[in-house]
Amino acid sequence: MPFRDRKKIRQTIDFELEPLLPYAIADVATDFVVTGTAPPSAGTDLLAAAVPRAALEQTFERLAPFKVPLIDVEAVPMALQMIAAGYDDGSYLLLDVGGRQTVAVFIKAGRIFQVRGFAFGGDMLTEALSGTLDGDREKAEQEKRAGRLGEGWNRVAPVCEVFFAELNTTLQYLHMRREEEKPLKIVVTGGGALCSYFTDRLSEYFSIAVERLDIRAMRRVSFRPEMTDHWRPMLMNNALALALRGVRKDGGFNFRRQAGDFSLFKGKLKQIAAVALIVGGILLIDAAAGLFLDYRRSANLKLEIAHLLKTSVPGTTRVVDPVQQLRTRLNEARQYAQPEANGGGALALLKDLSATVPIGTDLVVTNLIYDGDRVELRAQTDTFDAVEQVKQQLGRSGFFKQITVNGATQVPSKNRVEFEMRMICAK
Repeated sequence: MPFRDRKKIRQTIDFELEPLLPYAIADVATDFVVTGTAPPSAGTDLLAAAVPRAALEQTFERLAPFKVPLIDVEAVPMALQMIAAGYDDGSYLLLDVGGRQTVAVFIKAGRIFQVRGFAFGGDMLTEALSGTLDGDREKAEQEKRAGRLGEGWNRVAPVCEVFFAELNTTLQYLHMRREEEKPLKIVVTGGGALCSYFTDRLSEYFSIAVERLDIRAMRRVSFRPEMTDHWRPMLMNNALALALRGVRKDGGFNFRRQAGDFSLFKGKLKQIAAVALIVGGILLIDAAAGLFLDYRRSANLKLEIAHLLKTSVPGTTRVVDPVQQLRTRLNEARQYAQPEANGGGALALLKDLSATVPIGTDLVVTNLIYDGDRVELRAQTDTFDAVEQVKQQLGRSGFFKQITVNGATQVPSKNRVEFEMRMICAK
């Protein structure tokens, strides 16, 4: 990969693997192991693996009672322990021979570069040998491990030869049969490799030294004295390698972490659906309540704005856009208040009114509205005759072309006459 950050590698590795897999990428779980880091410009060397999710689900179901925190690829933990121990800097091959399957890990220069599986195992040798022992599998297993094949080697040999041929084909494909590339050693482990005939013939077939793996000795692991006698390296190497690895992110593969445990949800779909429905209902109610409260708050704000507009601008009967209406009226008020507009503005008009009213007239102006075209006046005086005199004097001033008195009423408590007067300005 062209970078070293594990997060970036995790985000892109599926796209890199998809063209190489016979499955849809959504149907497999993937993981990777960093096998080496090149110079910064070259990135990171990886060993990647993919497992069908259906197979993982079956594995999870079998392991559910044991709460296993780690699912690795067979033989890889042992190979990583060998590399960590500095077993050999050259090329070598690790064979984990199980009952029905053998896993081969190919290692070059301290890095895993290929992992292959073969349909071969120790049970096949036992079955072949039992044919000479009246089908007694238990005795055949004992004789196989002890290396006492007798005449049974004629039955065991063909089974081994088929496997050796397949392994040889793989080495040729990986260009490891050339003198400069071929493995210097073959290291075996697993119960299937306890047969001495198998290991001797393996060494003879490939002309390569064969060693038996002992992770405990290689990693210098100390056991209590009472446990030492029970240590069987060929059968226990993989378990010890997993124990030494722990659950570190960079310690190897872990498909439980990547794929999740599907078995946890088996048989609980109804409960999960019920909880999801309840939570969804609560969230929906909360959202609806929030929308309702927002609507009420918005409506109240609109009412307050409309009331403010009607209070600030008397005579407003229809509220469409209160903010814009109020802004328009304020602009008009500023325009009319300017001294140079409309003959001097409201102050000049008030001065002319004061000069027009007869001297000695008892007149108190309580409200004056001037919009440039008309004047609305509310005032108080001492008699009804005074109201008529004010009207006549203003009519003769030439400032107004029409003057109308809208109601004149006696205010008993004050012994005053209150009146309203509307005047249309002369152009």
